[in-house]
Amino acid sequence: AYVPEWQITSTFPAGKHITSVCVYIDPHLFHSLIEGNHDLIPAGLRDVIDGNSEKFYTQASVTTYPATMVIQQILDCPYQGPLKRMYLESKAFELITYSLSQRVCCRANAQNAFVLRPDDMERAREARTILVDSLDNPPSLIELARLVGTSKSKLTQGFREVFGTSVFDYLRIQRLERARELLESKQKNVTEAAFEVGYSQQSNFTKAFKNHFGTNPKDHLH
Repeated sequence: AYVPEWQITSTFPAGKHITSVCVYIDPHLFHSLIEGNHDLIPAGLRDVIDGNSEKFYTQASVTTYPATMVIQQILDCPYQGPLKRMYLESKAFELITYSLSQRVCCRANAQNAFVLRPDDMERAREARTILVDSLDNPPSLIELARLVGTSKSKLTQGFREVFGTSVFDYLRIQRLERARELLESKQKNVTEAAFEVGYSQQSNFTKAFKNHFGTNPKDHLH
């Protein structure tokens, strides 16, 4: 959205808890980040930013799974002071990146003309269930496709369409989220949590955990 004078009203259903995460960025900084690739900006938004329109701009889109994870990380920020600001700003840039990447993906999908049928969506959901139920020893991509009755290429395309990420990245994130739950609930120590979600080497687990959450696994045991 681009709302220079707060000319907008949002309406939400009554009786439901709503959590909102808003990211604000200066237009000049935004321009510098995309380095002249104005095709990444929707035409209506370009008109507003360039001064060709005095109206505000807003656009709704489906939140992908990776973006949802980043939003949750923002809400669960483990830092305070200067580190908190650095952490939240980095996550804000991640959200902006996911938003822009949707435009790139939409153009690519239009060019590829891939049509996702209802049964393709169902097979992608079945594949997700299998992955979540076998985090410690997941099937290979070929085996996963066989289990849900489709080809590797169709599963790869369908999974990305439905969940906004690859099968591998979804599995990685699910493993780390499960490990964090085990640590914070004091059910497992770091070594046990790593093995529980399929990491044979604790060093690899610690590195992946820190890259994803920005904290060491042992920090979640307190």
